[in-house]
Amino acid sequence: MDTTQDITKVDQLSKVIRFVEIEKDENNQPTGIKIRESFIGFTQVLDQSAAVLTSDILNALDALQLDLKKCRGQGYDGASVMSGIYSGVQRRIKDIEPNAAYIHCAAHNLNLVINDAVQQVEVVQVYAGTFYEGGVTALEMIRRPRKGCSFYYDKS
Repeated sequence: MDTTQDITKVDQLSKVIRFVEIEKDENNQPTGIKIRESFIGFTQVLDQSAAVLTSDILNALDALQLDLKKCRGQGYDGASVMSGIYSGVQRRIKDIEPNAAYIHCAAHNLNLVINDAVQQVEVVQVYAGTFYEGGVTALEMIRRPRKGCSFYYDKS
């Protein structure tokens, strides 16, 4: 779970769940496990208080008929509203389900490192500014093959 601003400067809360799927054979006997991850969706955030964000999580889990009592972990960025040990989201969830251990999100750490690294590379800054401020959506640009790029191939 993390918030980000969209192009209109509206904060959007993204929610992802990770879960264990137990694989079973034709006799319904366990044969293995798979770790799965599913994007739940975005929610517009008007109030970034821990109480409201916690409520949003609980409502999303309830809508999916997921039992918080089965939750064994929660991961957020290091913002105090999320990670606060006394009244942050992680504490509020842990008060409901003590087995839901909080872990600082590794993907968020990686994103921070990459952002810091590319701030020192002028060509990356120019590219990102041109790419994201152009009239074409980023996804559309990525999907188009480009001549001269190593991944371009001629289909004829």
